Amino acid sequence: MSDSNFCFAHNPETIDLHHAAATLGGMAPKPRKDAESFDPVKLQNIEDLLPIIEDTINKLRTRPMTYQKANAISSLCGQFRSTIESINDNKKLKALEDAITLRKKNRQAC
Repeated sequence: MSDSNFCFAHNPETIDLHHAAATLGGMAPKPRKDAESFDPVKLQNIEDLLPIIEDTINKLRTRPMTYQKANAISSLCGQFRSTIESINDNKKLKALEDAITLRKKNRQAC
């Protein structure tokens, strides 16, 4: 391209060659990292979700941030909040059930 005012990518005479090279480059295999594997976890109740969500958020935050990771963290934070709310709702419901049961027992004792 020394005899042209344009580089290879912008030269009107090599536009077809540029498109072909770009297509081949896009089809070339990309290096991929193997996915990390983690120990399995046992989930038996809703409270078991909190440490997993927290751990996942922290693992995402230790690596370079991307938009995808930021979106994943945002989604996980929403799940964390929903899980906390569900746990609190379950505790309130259990407290109400216990209060009703105690009230019934006290009425029967009279």
